[in-house]
Amino acid sequence: MAENPPLLENPNDSSPVITIHEKKWTDGCIPLDTLFSGLTLLGKKAMQMRLVASKAAAEALEEATATELIVRSLRARAIVQLQDYTGSIIASIIGKPAETFLKCSATELMKQSSNEHMESSSTIPATTPREHIVYIKAGNIETTTNKPPYEVIYP
Repeated sequence: MAENPPLLENPNDSSPVITIHEKKWTDGCIPLDTLFSGLTLLGKKAMQMRLVASKAAAEALEEATATELIVRSLRARAIVQLQDYTGSIIASIIGKPAETFLKCSATELMKQSSNEHMESSSTIPATTPREHIVYIKAGNIETTTNKPPYEVIYP
């Protein structure tokens, strides 16, 4: 009788160990060793493939969890005052969050900006100094670019 390949039940790496509780067929409690060799080999290969698939799923879940934690750590919740008298907050608001924040669309802003002497206060509705809770996402901080180091994600 040919030698069966070893099962991967005790891996030496740090991946999670998944225990197979019952190594019997569900229809009648027949141990695999009592079956003929061809069926025994197929059963052991099926259990081995199930174990490998379970480990791959567990590793994928670990990776997804780690990725989610990294993404969450890149975002910081902060209270930003609209009028920053110090000039220390350098951030950009783009897209739909900007339109919500400015209370006008980008198209309206572009149409009004064709007049060089028009002040932004006539286009953008006046707001009083107040605090808003916003999300700030850290960007690529490079001294050679003119891009702000943070992107404000307005709720």
